[in-house]
Amino acid sequence: MKEYATCIEAREEFSALLDGELEIENQDGLERHLAECSECLRELDSLKKVSDAYETLPNVSAPDDL
Repeated sequence: MKEYATCIEAREEFSALLDGELEIENQDGLERHLAECSECLRELDSLKKVSDAYETLPNVSAPDDL
């Protein structure tokens, strides 16, 4: 299991976590970091809200001449 000693290391994994691509053993270490670091937890929560907002947008096709 990967340990996240710094916030920088933890934050590098946020996208993978939100996309469901973070390996389970790394997810456990990240969750441990988040349990101890309220700053990272707030940042991840903000990113999750943005990600959720993007998912509510309709799909739009690109113009043919693009």
